[in-house]
Amino acid sequence: MSGASARPSVAVVGGGIIGLSIAWRLARGGARVELFERGALAGEASHVAAGMLAPVSEADPAEPELLALGLESAERWASFAAELETDSDIRPQSLLDRTGTLLIARDADEGRWLEREADLRRAAGLECALLTPREARRLEPDLAPGLRGALHVPVDHAVDPRQVAVALAVAARGNGALLHDHAGPIEATDDPRLAGFDRIVIASGAWPVTGVAPAAATHPVKGQLLILRDPEHAQREEPIARHVLRAQTVYCVPRGDGRYVIGATMEHRGEDRTVTAWAVHDLLRELFEILPAAREFVLDEALAGLRPATTSGDPLIGPVPGDPAGDAARVLYAVGHYRGGVLLAPATADRIAALVLG
Repeated sequence: MSGASARPSVAVVGGGIIGLSIAWRLARGGARVELFERGALAGEASHVAAGMLAPVSEADPAEPELLALGLESAERWASFAAELETDSDIRPQSLLDRTGTLLIARDADEGRWLEREADLRRAAGLECALLTPREARRLEPDLAPGLRGALHVPVDHAVDPRQVAVALAVAARGNGALLHDHAGPIEATDDPRLAGFDRIVIASGAWPVTGVAPAAATHPVKGQLLILRDPEHAQREEPIARHVLRAQTVYCVPRGDGRYVIGATMEHRGEDRTVTAWAVHDLLRELFEILPAAREFVLDEALAGLRPATTSGDPLIGPVPGDPAGDAARVLYAVGHYRGGVLLAPATADRIAALVLG
C-alpha cells in the first residue's frame, strides 16, 4: 500500500467456500481483490460438503478453542447469510428451516454413548436435550421403531454449500472482486501472478502450496457421500425427515427440496477420489437402520472429496505462528478447516478481513 488510506490489494489463492468468503468480505470492505482457483469455483471439497453447521453436535470439550471458534462462527451465520442475500439476491434456502439436529442411538451401547455425549455438552453449557424414542418420533415420525433414543440439538442446522458458493461468487464479483477460475495451480507464494499484491491469503484447501511454513501444511482426508432424492417429495404433506439426523457412523442432511445428503467416510488415501462399492453399501445400510423409508429414495449422486487437515487438527487462520511480521505478515493463511469449512466460513472471513482492513 502506498499510504494508510490506500485500498489494499489482496490475492486469494483458492476458490472454495473459505476463499470465496474471504474474497467477498475483503471486497465488501474496500480491498482490491483477485482470487485464483485452479479449477472450478467451489469445485472440490465445497462441492462435496454436507453443509452442517454443527458446533454442538460435533463438540469436543477437550478442544475448547476449536469449540469456541465453531460456536462463534455458527452465531454469525444468520447475519452472514442476510448480508449475502443482500449482495447476491440469492438466499441459502436451507437456512430458512432451522429445525435443528437429532443425534440417534440405535442400540443399548449407542444409548450409553448418547448419555455420555449429553453429559459432556451440558457440562460445557451447550444446549441439548435427551429424548425418549417416543419423543424423538414425535419430531421425526419416520424414524426406525427400534431406536433407543435421541439427543436434540436445536441450535445445529445446515446450509446447501453449492447454493452458498454460487451466492458468494455473485456477491464477491458484485463488490468488485476478480475471480479467476480454471487458473491452474499456484504452487508457490513466489508465483508471478502473485507479484505486486500487498497481501496474499492462502486458502487452497487440500492442495499444497510450496514454500509455506510447516504449520500451514495440509494433507487430504477423503470423504465419500451420497445424495438421495425422494421421488414422492412433491406429493407429501411433510418430508420424510426435517431435522439433520446423525448416528455414530452416518448422517442424513435434508436439503428441503426432497434431496438428502448421506455421509460420510474418513479415509487417508492421498488424492484418491474414487467412489467405492463398500462405502455406498455401508452408508445406505446405516441410513436404513435409522430411516427405513429412505429405501424408496433414488440415488442421484455418489461423490468423493478431499478435506484439508493440518497435522495439529486445528485450522490456521492468520499469519503463521512465529512470523516476525505478526499480523502485518504479507502472507496470511486460511487452511486446515477439515470437516468444518462451511461452518467456519463466516468467522474465518471476518478474521482475515480484520487483519487486512484493520
